[in-house]
Amino acid sequence: MRWVGTRRPAPKPYPDTPDGHRPVPTGWSEHESGGLDSAVKKLTIVAALAASVLLLAGCGESDPGGSSSDDGADDVTQQAIDLMNEGDVVSETGESEVTVDAVDNNFKPEYIEIKKGTKVNFVNDGRNVHNVLPVAEDAFTEIPADDFDPGDEGAVTFDEVGDFPYYCSLHGTPTKGMIGGIRVVE
Repeated sequence: MRWVGTRRPAPKPYPDTPDGHRPVPTGWSEHESGGLDSAVKKLTIVAALAASVLLLAGCGESDPGGSSSDDGADDVTQQAIDLMNEGDVVSETGESEVTVDAVDNNFKPEYIEIKKGTKVNFVNDGRNVHNVLPVAEDAFTEIPADDFDPGDEGAVTFDEVGDFPYYCSLHGTPTKGMIGGIRVVE
């Protein structure tokens, strides 16, 4: 069959309706069922209430004296130290300076043991910006991302004995991803 002249109009998908759109089923409307908007609003309110409860729970004092200790942070620090204890700790106790490379998504070596007073040079040998943050706040001077582009270096001297886990917050958390640790001995 061959058509000549103007094209025949395409058939309407729903020929029984004046505009060709799908008809609304009889006996159903958004107002009767509450509709999708109502369900979304209810879910949003429930989520907001749950978030408020969690935030308010975090605002309470941890002891009646008014001083607050952050047991959550202590737990994370302990988890990070436990990971260091399970890992391969490279002994660098005979060196006065040690290098830790920050490559994409890990530190090499991941865990080291050094003597008190040793300088640790962190070198960004990766293709991405990194940072070096102590898991325990203020345990040592952090190396911020603004100062640790690919090719950059940062140094920290460890003058106290102890375990100092650290991580890159751009590529991990205190206990997962790009993590490392330094054990300082006498």
